[in-house]
Order: sequence, then structure tokens, then C-alpha cells
Amino acid sequence: MEFNTTMRRHQHGKFALVSELFVIISVLIEHGIHSLEKHRPKLKKWKAWEQETNSLEYQFNNDPARFRFAHQTSFVRQHSGFSTMPRSQMGCGFL
Repeated sequence: MEFNTTMRRHQHGKFALVSELFVIISVLIEHGIHSLEKHRPKLKKWKAWEQETNSLEYQFNNDPARFRFAHQTSFVRQHSGFSTMPRSQMGCGFL
């Protein structure tokens, strides 16, 4: 009699484990499907943006070589002198 009751408990434990795993797996699959549907419009926008950035017009308009900081221009380099040093700027401000 003892053998039958322990065997039933053992089988019930296996069933509980299998059912918990089934619930976890089904929730993960459902979450994956939901995430895919939620982000599909963003993926379409991203693909369109990627095609746009590959065009020559976009690359020409957004060429990083065209953009420079003010201190990198030749005009600023020629006209910068004593007052561009940090401590001397404070002194020149009080004069």
C-alpha cells in the first residue's frame, strides 16, 4: 500500500512540473509573438530609413567632413591670439 501512495505522489510531482513548464513555455511564446507584432511598424520605418541613408543625396547632405567646429576654421585660427588662452580671457574681460 505504501508503494502505491509514494508512486502516486511522485507521478503527481512530475505532472505538476510538466504543467508548469508548459505554462512557462506558452507564456514565452505568446510574449515573443506580441513583441514581434508590436515592433513590426518600427522595423518597417527602420528599413525605410536605412534605404534612405544609402542614397548618394543623403550621404552628400550629411557628410561629416563638411561640418567643423568654430575653432577649427581658418578664420578663427588666424584671428585668435592672446585672448584664446583660458586664464587670459578672464583678465581681458575685466579690462
